[in-house]
Parts: sequence; C-alpha cells; structure tokens
Amino acid sequence: MRELTEKQMNKLKEHSKQHKGGMRGVHMRNMVKFMKEGMSFTVAHNKAKKLDKERENKSNNKNNVKKNKTMKKNNY
Repeated sequence: MRELTEKQMNKLKEHSKQHKGGMRGVHMRNMVKFMKEGMSFTVAHNKAKKLDKERENKSNNKNNVKKNKTMKKNNY
C-alpha cells in the first residue's frame, strides 16, 4: 500500500463533508483504502458507492424480515 499525497488527502477531506461521519465514515474509510491500493479518486468513489448501496440493501432486507416476523407473530 502506498501513502496518499497531500493533494489527494485534501480532495478526500473536502469530499468527506458530503458524507455522514466525515472522514471517519464507512464511505470515506473505503475510499482511502482503495486509493492507497492505487485506485484513482473516481474509481475509489464508484467502488465505495457500490459498497454503500449493497450495505443499504442488506440493512433494508434485515428490517423487512424483522417486520414480517412481527406481523406474523401478531397475526396481521
């Protein structure tokens, strides 16, 4: 893994203002990891967005399962 340049870090910090959790958020941590692996900002961002969407879908599916179990339990 390589270190990020000052320019890259500044761009990430500016971008982090648009995301929940700032630089500590999952999206930004993923971007930093991908960029340290050698990906460009754009490629890292697209990959992080894809992971965000997958995580959101997984979370929604868990909520739907809980809701369905509650409905069955209460005979709805």
